[in-house]
Amino acid sequence: MIKLIEESPNTWVFRHNLPEGAEDSFDDAVELYEVGNLVEAEETLRKLLFVCPHYIDALHHLALIFSENDLKLESYLCSREAVRIGLEAIPSNFSWHTSHLNWWELGNRPFMRAYHALGLSLLENQGPASAIEIFARLVSVNHNDNLGCRYLLMQCYLDLNEWQSALNLSAQYSTDTGPDIVFSKVIALLHLDQDDAAIDVLTVAIEQYPNIAKELVKNKHSEPKSKHPGLITSGGEDEAYDYWQRNRIHWASSTMAYKILKGLLAK
Repeated sequence: MIKLIEESPNTWVFRHNLPEGAEDSFDDAVELYEVGNLVEAEETLRKLLFVCPHYIDALHHLALIFSENDLKLESYLCSREAVRIGLEAIPSNFSWHTSHLNWWELGNRPFMRAYHALGLSLLENQGPASAIEIFARLVSVNHNDNLGCRYLLMQCYLDLNEWQSALNLSAQYSTDTGPDIVFSKVIALLHLDQDDAAIDVLTVAIEQYPNIAKELVKNKHSEPKSKHPGLITSGGEDEAYDYWQRNRIHWASSTMAYKILKGLLAK
C-alpha cells in the first residue's frame, strides 16, 4: 500500500510498502524497456501488477510501453489508474496550494511522473481545460518544476485566454528564459494592453531565440529534419518549429504581435 506522510511542516513524501522482490522485478522491466525489448518488459510489468496492483511506477511504465505501441487508450487508462492510486493516498490535510512534494524525494517521483503523463494525455485528447488543473497542481507543490509543467501550463493559459494567469506564471519564473515563457509572455502582455512592456520582452526574446522569431513570421513552414529524432535542440530550427506549431494560433490571431515582431526583425 501507499501512504503520503507529512515528514516536516508542509513537506510531504510518498512511502511505498512493496512486497519482497517487487522492486527487483520492476528494475528488470525497466532494463528491458530501456534496451527496446518492449514485449518482455510489458510481460514482466503485467506479472508484477498481478502481485502488486498498487505499484504506481509499474503502471506508469506500462503506460509508456502502450504509448510507444500507439495504444493510446490503454496508455491513458494505465496513467489514470496510477494517478487514482496516488490521489487516494493523499490525506485531507494535504493542500495543493500550500503543501510541497520535493522531486528529490525518490518516493514522490512515481506519482508525479504519472500525474504529468496523465496531463499530457488529457491535453492531447481532451484539450487544455481538462489538463490545466494537473499542471497547475504540479507547479504549485514543486516550485522547482523538474518536469517542466510550467511550459505546459503556460500553453493552457494561452489556449484558454487566461492572460493574467499567464503573466503571473511568467513572473513566478522570472529568471526562466525558455521560449514558452518569454515569447508567450509577449502575447499575454499585448492582450492586457501593455504594449511597451511587450516590445521590451520581445526584443530580448529575439536576441535569445532568433530562429523562433524568424519561424513565427514565415509564410510557409516545414518541419526540419532532426539529427536526433525525439529531441529538441536548444536554439535550433527544430525548437523554433516546435514552438510555432504549438503556439501559431496565438501569433497568427494577434495582428499587433505580428506587426511588432516584423518591425523588430527589420531593424
